[in-house]
Amino acid sequence: MRSIEVMHDWEDGDGRAAIDGLLDVYRRNSGGSADERTADSVRLSAKTGLLREDPPDVWFDWPGKNLEPYLEADVLADLTDVWQEHDLESRYISGARDVARDEDRYVALPMNIHRLNNLFYDVETVESAGVDPSDAGSPREFLEVLEQVVDATDAVGLIQPWKNPVPVLQLWETTLIGEFGADTYRSIVDGDVRANRGQIEEALELVRGIADFVPERSLFLDIAEAPVEFVSSNAAFYVQGDWSTSVFNAAEDFSFRADWGHAAFPGTEGLYQMNMDATLVPKMIGRTDAMDAFLATVGSVEGQVAFNAQKGSIPPRTDVPDDEFSPFQRMQMDAFEHSRSQPASVAHGLAVRPDRYIELLTTFVSFTETWDVDATTRAVVDVLGN
Repeated sequence: MRSIEVMHDWEDGDGRAAIDGLLDVYRRNSGGSADERTADSVRLSAKTGLLREDPPDVWFDWPGKNLEPYLEADVLADLTDVWQEHDLESRYISGARDVARDEDRYVALPMNIHRLNNLFYDVETVESAGVDPSDAGSPREFLEVLEQVVDATDAVGLIQPWKNPVPVLQLWETTLIGEFGADTYRSIVDGDVRANRGQIEEALELVRGIADFVPERSLFLDIAEAPVEFVSSNAAFYVQGDWSTSVFNAAEDFSFRADWGHAAFPGTEGLYQMNMDATLVPKMIGRTDAMDAFLATVGSVEGQVAFNAQKGSIPPRTDVPDDEFSPFQRMQMDAFEHSRSQPASVAHGLAVRPDRYIELLTTFVSFTETWDVDATTRAVVDVLGN
């Protein structure tokens, strides 16, 4: 079996450990080898490789609407036989099946589910302030909780990674869902923006209000640095994806429940706002035994345990035992199983085309520079309404 070339951008942190675990399972079970090609932007590198007719054997990208340019160019291999051979349709949750499919064929193989609507908190700080994070029933009520924390303690209200626009866009969509519900969010994402202009604007106002409790240094923190800052600072709250827990777990004297806790972001109880990573295969080079063995690993129980246990995410398969997952991940698996809705993320490409995604990122760069709600509302309406 020849070597397989795998392209990814998990060069360190939780992603490095996760891809190492997955590749170890592949090598052990198949006897094959894997050559890694890392890239700062997998999307750009994969598309460049496709244009040059020199793509990697497999690469990882977001599924859902993010795949539309690949589909329009007809460059993705049909993976339906993989799904059928390994009985994945009956094993995967419906949301993962939907974002991996193009009409009647499968073109992607999801490997994880990340939850975005997480409110992490410092146990000692919130207890000192006399607040219960789960008591806030909406983002507007969360502002009152932040006010109470700042008034009662010397703690910072909230640490956020605002060096880049993705986490700001993510906080806005989470706030929109929390204040107005998943149906309103989906309606806006699907293009019914003018009828929901007021909701778009109000969610932006709430994010601007939340920003009043975020220290200025957050503007210089990226998504890798912010959880470290939360662990080491006296901040009360941190709103971010579940990948942050790999930093929490690695920190000394910072244990789940004893030192840090979790609640759904206010207003999103019972919802699982999600992002996924999926494996893609180019159509032009033809599948090999090594590629098929790798896809089998990605879709397997063993492969998904190896990847997700390190990544902080949960498996898209419904039959994966939870023995090797952390107590926090087991809690998330239960929350997903009992969730009434799983809205797909705009901020991570599942719910919006790449061209609109780039425009939204540009819009939210400007938002953090100016905090101009009116201008940002107009820009969001223009992007999502066209």
